Amino acid sequence: MGSKFFFVFLPPNSTCVLQPLDQGIIQNFKATYRKLLLQNMISGIDRKEQLQVSVLNAIFYIDQSWNMVSQKTIANCFRHAGFHSSPESEDLLEDDDEDLPLTELAEKLRNRGYAIPDENLYTKIDEDLATNSEASIQDIVSNVLIRMLKEAMMRMTVNMKRNQYQHQMRLKP
Repeated sequence: MGSKFFFVFLPPNSTCVLQPLDQGIIQNFKATYRKLLLQNMISGIDRKEQLQVSVLNAIFYIDQSWNMVSQKTIANCFRHAGFHSSPESEDLLEDDDEDLPLTELAEKLRNRGYAIPDENLYTKIDEDLATNSEASIQDIVSNVLIRMLKEAMMRMTVNMKRNQYQHQMRLKP
């Protein structure tokens, strides 16, 4: 018997509504990473060191940034995506929107003679960066129809083979 399930891939622009990570977790992570990066730059300038970020430093910043994403942020993002919390996590629902002091860090860099973009622009610099190609509605519908057609052809082939086998079995003495 054929499967009653098939997968349909939703358009990329629907993830911001359906996926908790797109509700603010990634944004919080990136803002924290950028804050750590700016703090490192300021420290390097103050020590009169050449400004550079090693891969090892970037990995440390990534680790620290993820660890600094609060349970409250994660719980709220899941709640906004439609996941309802359990009674014991109700205290996490009030979000005080921990504001990272990027304004202060940006000002410190400007005072040291470095031109950086507006801190709001800096936190959202890669917001519209495409990480995958967007499928059109026509592409999605075509893929679903092709998959359904292949499944129907497969069922027809199986049915024909079964009928041939049954016919051969009836002909045997």
